[in-house]
Amino acid sequence: MVWRRTGTRYEISGCSVDPRWQTDLSSAEDLEQELRSRVDEQLRRTELAVDHYRIGHRWAFPLPVGQRPVDLPAGVPGVAPYPWLIWLTWELVERWEVLRGAATRWDDAEARRLVRTELAALAGWDHFREWNDKVSLPTGHLAMSLARELSDPDWDPEHREQAHQAARTLLHTDVPAWYEETWLGIGSLANIPMIVLCSVAALARVVGDPSAEVYAERVVEAVETWFAARSAEHLTEQTAYNGYLFDSVTQWMEIEQALGTRHDLAQRWRSPLLELGDEWAQLSVPGRADLAVPLGDVESEMTQWLSCAARFTRWYGTEATAGTSWLLRRCSPERLPATALVIALHDQVDVAAPPPPEAAVELPSAVALRTGWNHDDRLVAVGVGRHEMGHLHHDTGHVVMAWRGTVWITDPGYQQYVPGPERDYTLGSAAHNTPVITVDGSDQILQSRKEGRVVGLAPVQLDLTDCYAGLPATARLTRAVRQADDRVIVDDAVTGLAAAAEVTVHWLAAAGLAWSFVDGWIRWSDGTACLWLGTGTPAGREHLSPTAVVRHPGSRGPIGVSHTWPAGNRQWQFVQDRQHGWHPPTWVMMPTD
Repeated sequence: MVWRRTGTRYEISGCSVDPRWQTDLSSAEDLEQELRSRVDEQLRRTELAVDHYRIGHRWAFPLPVGQRPVDLPAGVPGVAPYPWLIWLTWELVERWEVLRGAATRWDDAEARRLVRTELAALAGWDHFREWNDKVSLPTGHLAMSLARELSDPDWDPEHREQAHQAARTLLHTDVPAWYEETWLGIGSLANIPMIVLCSVAALARVVGDPSAEVYAERVVEAVETWFAARSAEHLTEQTAYNGYLFDSVTQWMEIEQALGTRHDLAQRWRSPLLELGDEWAQLSVPGRADLAVPLGDVESEMTQWLSCAARFTRWYGTEATAGTSWLLRRCSPERLPATALVIALHDQVDVAAPPPPEAAVELPSAVALRTGWNHDDRLVAVGVGRHEMGHLHHDTGHVVMAWRGTVWITDPGYQQYVPGPERDYTLGSAAHNTPVITVDGSDQILQSRKEGRVVGLAPVQLDLTDCYAGLPATARLTRAVRQADDRVIVDDAVTGLAAAAEVTVHWLAAAGLAWSFVDGWIRWSDGTACLWLGTGTPAGREHLSPTAVVRHPGSRGPIGVSHTWPAGNRQWQFVQDRQHGWHPPTWVMMPTD
């Protein structure tokens, strides 16, 4: 995924500080040039270089990849087998989508020949399971790629038969036992099994497999169950993984529509799909339409949600998709996945103005407070995860703040699965700004349940009490977040604890910001503007000092400040300074509404 790489750092700040990707409206010529550049690169390739960015490995594979790779190391000590094939198939799929774009837009015969030669070469794979011998994401990605290209009947007979042989191996050798085990009931609504189900259903339909209708019915049931759980239980996997899942759902929908088998789904699912698009828009970084704020597990390399947004624009028009339509043309072309790039070139996806910002918008995963959508606008997103999805953090009330294309108050944005300091960090208190409680000088009490409640939107008010296990019955924790011009105010109240109880909060600043301490305020600077942080209680402002700065051993980027106070009321004020000055703001304890 060379066009999406953030370098070797698996951390969102590495992507957000790159000035190449700060952009305004992209012209059709910009998009055309970007597609041509990618096509030329793919036509020159004789090997596929794959960045396994989570663990810092880079591997090369010959093109075409005519055999399932086997000569790879463990990857991570103590974690075997490592899922190497996920990133390999991501890279293959994007290569094929670039070449398909050239074949579609310019009738490029060489690009079309390469796609079909490489898909036909999959006949040399003995099976399509991941390294742990399980049907998983690589199975799904290769199934969908075969389905998309085989839906065009104009193949040469030899390559078509080889591609069909690969399809038969996948559908008849790999899938049946997995389907019986996973989908005998409704199955799991997490991204991996649903991606595989949609992809297998698409391939079965295209090749006329007898199982096609059974799989299709199960996809409809699973997606509608997902929508119902999203509505009733706030089911979400955040922007990156919701987009990853619905990239497969919407590709399956396209194939069903093209074949006339389920052409009504786009209208039947119009409302929940548009709600997804609106959530992605609401949680995008102002001035960086390609970036989602790092709440929970959100990878800046995963931009599949932009492909979904492009399909929504094609299906529903620019007026119905005003937020995502406006954002699509304001992404740097370099950051658009190939599918979104081709749709943006082929269809009218632009609107003149973004939707007006609302004071506060409650979403399944967050409450968004946005002043606008442009580079100098501000987004404050407050996490309210209320569904126990395994890879999402216990961080209800966590506040992130994005401005000028950067997430200034941040979060690592991911969960490390490998045991050690980095995993401890990504899941621990030092990576989130939710309150941590010490009742009697013993172990800290962190959030361990997703049971917070939104009790108000003007201002945003959250009751966090039930997120903590082991607190006294009298305890109550609340957090309120509001805006006042260039100031964001966060009010924490921790009551009902013993007199000796203490509260600690860690605030993380984006990597790349420069720190200073001035008269008890923290000053973060990007070189042209700065953000100030001050804190106080009804008794007055307290000084923050450099001794509070912490860098957890597991952090790949952000540095934090840790502050502890006796349980009670605490206010945090974040003040934007567009003049980039050195004189601290005036502290005025803002009354709690």
